[in-house]
Amino acid sequence: MVLCKYFDLNGIDVLRNCRLRITNPLTFNDPFEFSSYIDGSISFSDFKRYYKHPINIDRWYYIYKDLVGAKNKDEFKKMIRNKDKKMVYNNFNNSIVKNMNKELDRLRLNFSKTCRILCFSDPNLIEPYEEILMWAHYSDSHKGLKIHFDADKFKLRSVGPHKVTYQKERTRLDSTKIMLNDKDTLDDFSKSLSAKSIAWSYEHEYRWFIIKEECFDGTKCGLEFDFIKINPEVIMRVDIGARCPDEKEEEILKALSAEEFAHVVAKKATLDSKEYKINFEDIK
Repeated sequence: MVLCKYFDLNGIDVLRNCRLRITNPLTFNDPFEFSSYIDGSISFSDFKRYYKHPINIDRWYYIYKDLVGAKNKDEFKKMIRNKDKKMVYNNFNNSIVKNMNKELDRLRLNFSKTCRILCFSDPNLIEPYEEILMWAHYSDSHKGLKIHFDADKFKLRSVGPHKVTYQKERTRLDSTKIMLNDKDTLDDFSKSLSAKSIAWSYEHEYRWFIIKEECFDGTKCGLEFDFIKINPEVIMRVDIGARCPDEKEEEILKALSAEEFAHVVAKKATLDSKEYKINFEDIK
């Protein structure tokens, strides 16, 4: 499978050092990333099913002990079990969903501590008018470069590539399913990791979820980000932006002159004389 990635001129570093910058999930430029939401009221019948399990009352202790004035866990359990279920339901129902949202925020935070994300686009799906947008948004107004990768040759301890789905609404998590520890909840949350607004559909994105331990911390060698090393054989083609400065184009071609890149095709982007379209001419 061929996937591509657009870079500003810092993308030359990919060729010089055979490494890719990867992203912390909480630092994406889209504030709606991973923003699933919890919805649905909890019925009394579902609440009673939840109420029966001792492990759930154990969980409540840390959330509601101050609300009922319990001195310890045993006292809390006695107070809860001796109360009428309907009364407990009425007292706790609203705060249950509120605390579920807090747990969801903690889940996102923990995810960001253990996982990094590598994003690509499918070049076969990008339409000519979308190509113009991609170069403008991700390659410093057509000054940078675009690298095509053989995704089948990536050797990563990771999950992916996952095709991003584009939708009008955020991913919904059902409050009752969460309360009852339904296994579908984790599946629903996982879907939210590869879901974005239809506003981004022009990207035709794929994602890899990479264990943080597999990356190297760039800050230890004076860099700002985490990276993963890549084998030169995964790079198939490099496109140089239509507005790339001549001296930077020379730097790119010099990097590609290395023996390990003998197989790589290089092309120069040019603006079509009649259409709103980008053409590519062989230069290597």
